[in-house]
Amino acid sequence: MSKSYEKVWFLTSLTFLAGFLNAYTYITRNETFAIMQTANMSKIGISLALQDYDMLQTPIFSIIFCVLGGFFCEFLKNNPNPKYFDIWQRKSLFIEFMAFFVVAFVPMGVADVAVISAFSFIAQMQLSTFGKWYGGMHNTTICTGDLRNFAQSVYRALIGKKDLDIARDTLIMVCSFPLGSFVGIFVSQMFQERASWFGCIILAVLYVAIAKTNKL
Repeated sequence: MSKSYEKVWFLTSLTFLAGFLNAYTYITRNETFAIMQTANMSKIGISLALQDYDMLQTPIFSIIFCVLGGFFCEFLKNNPNPKYFDIWQRKSLFIEFMAFFVVAFVPMGVADVAVISAFSFIAQMQLSTFGKWYGGMHNTTICTGDLRNFAQSVYRALIGKKDLDIARDTLIMVCSFPLGSFVGIFVSQMFQERASWFGCIILAVLYVAIAKTNKL
């Protein structure tokens, strides 16, 4: 029996949340994407070439905190604390929940670099924590690798290796990213910085789902 956090619906929800997060920061944090580290690497090179050093601040801090998020995730994995969290994946969700909750109190246009950096941190934690499923590995915060996986599974299905279910589920998970961004635009326009609490609802549901599965 697969764990709740390895199920398609769970990973689809996290991928939706990542798309929502990009839309949220785009609307509330000066049209900046929180989960764009490849683009941020390019921005560093571009800003240096153009000598536009004002452009450097956001991508540099975003990348630094992305790396710290992966480092901290490994720390959680190797330092369990069963007194408060029965499994370390719940710690990751709890920290992500708190970030979404607290950011709602930071007004638009205030400490934008800090907010983007915090979301880069938790996005990397999410990517490092979740992704295993019956089809292999899924990236819950980026789409390039998942599009490759989709193409490969479609090819295998066409030549008769019966990966049609994997292709279907991969497509569902990938499409949840732009869907999250679509929803995120409207929610963020309506509630502005408080829209991050929408993410808290999703994370709370996932947190409870892990708790219930772990008791079975």
